[in-house]
Amino acid sequence: MQLSFFNTDENRRWHEIRGWLLPIAAEELYRFACEASADGMVVEIGSFAGKSTVCITRALASKSDSPAMTAIDINFQPDFAANLEQFDVSHLVNTISAPSLEAAEIWNEPISFLYIDGRHSKAHAYADFVVWESMVLPEGIVALDDTAGLMLGPSLQLQAALRTGAYELLADAGGISFLRKKRSLVSGIGDFPLREGSLMSLVAYVSAWSGAMDLGLRIPHLGRQPLKREFSKPKPRQTLKKLLRGMTNLKTPESSSSESRTKKLEKPLAYLERMEAIKELEAGTTNTLLYLRACIEMQRECVDAAIKKLIQLRDLDYPSTLIHYQIDVRQMAWLRLAQCYDLEGQKDLAKATYQHLLDTTSILPEITHQAKLGLSEPFQLPAQSPGLLLREYIIDSPLAKYRAYYAKK
Repeated sequence: MQLSFFNTDENRRWHEIRGWLLPIAAEELYRFACEASADGMVVEIGSFAGKSTVCITRALASKSDSPAMTAIDINFQPDFAANLEQFDVSHLVNTISAPSLEAAEIWNEPISFLYIDGRHSKAHAYADFVVWESMVLPEGIVALDDTAGLMLGPSLQLQAALRTGAYELLADAGGISFLRKKRSLVSGIGDFPLREGSLMSLVAYVSAWSGAMDLGLRIPHLGRQPLKREFSKPKPRQTLKKLLRGMTNLKTPESSSSESRTKKLEKPLAYLERMEAIKELEAGTTNTLLYLRACIEMQRECVDAAIKKLIQLRDLDYPSTLIHYQIDVRQMAWLRLAQCYDLEGQKDLAKATYQHLLDTTSILPEITHQAKLGLSEPFQLPAQSPGLLLREYIIDSPLAKYRAYYAKK
């Protein structure tokens, strides 16, 4: 069978590429990839030697507003790059050489077209779908490979998509099922648009690792190298990179030992603020993110910048709780503000701020304790320590009893 979007010579070369993609499935991959919105990325999980990749990229090349594409594989075949080159589509494909679930850890872009052809085992295939579909835009297209075969993993993927009513079946061709997203697979969990469950998880992560409640908390060294993301050329979509540059312009002293570890928080925090800009979230989210940024700036010794944000929170004329703890953000702002004054050597101002906390009714006992400590000895940023894991922080924090996720309200 000759593919309609290749000429005679290209068809011959395509059939020579190693892989198991049937021509009828290749036609549908091309057709649905043509529908991919430029509002999201195109992602292929499991590229092997590029047999499906060249079909998808040929569709993207035919569009004037083509989205960017990323191919993910744990082990790209040696001829992958050459196969893309001979079809003149190398410049359209970025690659991530990693297992798909590890790649998901660093992924923070909306997806308009997702093709899953990774490991077909029950656990891994199902996990691929559940994790990656949360980043697919509404009305986005998901293609699942080998759903017509005897593979349990792809079968579970398709059942989860259709039986929950989250997806509608568009076509079955050559063992690939093509679906359109109607809603998130799991109610309340989703990144684009940001859902409540995903928001809570991200904020809890940033809060714990930034020491929002305990500035002595540190990120442990996990002993793993970050995933290498290779780019064939600069990504066509640069909006996130531009945003990150704007978010990370803190003027940090070169000698600051906290800079490297706080850099790890810039992406998730910038992602949260990007989502806030895309979707109008409630005031509690805005104030929580402002407080988290102030905490990170304290750690990076950007005290003046932290003070400006904390004064803004201190002067709120309405009660506002941190979205993952039932704690008034104004109380935490007063405490951190006093500590900032201590760091700047403004002892009288620090003392007056600590005393204000002690004179105020309905203050958490833990905050009162910190204020008393501040009056008795100058506050200092804690020395670097091995740190605690997130689960240990949640279990052991003296503020844990005040923790109240929206789901438990």
